[in-house]
Amino acid sequence: AVVSTQSTGVGIAFCVFCFKYQVFLLLLDTGVCYLLLHLSPARLVHLTVFWWAIIFMSVSHIYRMYTDYNGYHLDFTGPTMIITMKVTSLACSLYDGTH
Repeated sequence: AVVSTQSTGVGIAFCVFCFKYQVFLLLLDTGVCYLLLHLSPARLVHLTVFWWAIIFMSVSHIYRMYTDYNGYHLDFTGPTMIITMKVTSLACSLYDGTH
């Protein structure tokens, strides 16, 4: 438990260092996906998590194109793509495990 807590703390510290206040958007995305994993019915969990993650990622990218078109800045849209893949995979695994 101590190692997990330390690893989580170091990971969040790196995210705050790299993304500043945008880290809250990453935490929002993963938090909503976590809630959807627990609250959605097992037969729909893969769809609800997928659609939330895709919509959140799409809105993030549209915002990025609107505010910094053709620019190159490190922001939260890169990790959002990875989070989308990982939580969708987790939700599909949960769905497969219940069916």
